[in-house]
Amino acid sequence: MTKVKVGVAGLGVMGWRIAKNLRDAGLLIGIYNRTFDKALRFGREFGVEAFKTPSELARASDVIITMLSDDEAVKSVIVGNDGVLNGLRTGSLVIDMSTISPSTSIELANMVRSRVVTWLMPPQ
Repeated sequence: MTKVKVGVAGLGVMGWRIAKNLRDAGLLIGIYNRTFDKALRFGREFGVEAFKTPSELARASDVIITMLSDDEAVKSVIVGNDGVLNGLRTGSLVIDMSTISPSTSIELANMVRSRVVTWLMPPQ
């Protein structure tokens, strides 16, 4: 059986713990953080790759989990230059666990879904 390859974008208090738990389960293949030094520190400590851009993380992952601080952070990581959207493969799954407005979540979900990718968010 092939294991799902999970990537995490956002290594704040919650993202760090989620990424560590995924690594402990053998699912985490890499991380991205807007402050690259933090991603490097996590990567060295837990033996996973620190990606320089969200699109690189997306290209290497089956599932991308975002855990970011606000609407602008999620938008920049998903649709910004070298964002997740540029690296998504057909059949990928994006799970946003960030604290963002419902309208931003719906807007980004529609963009991601247009690429034949699934976006998970809480019910509105």
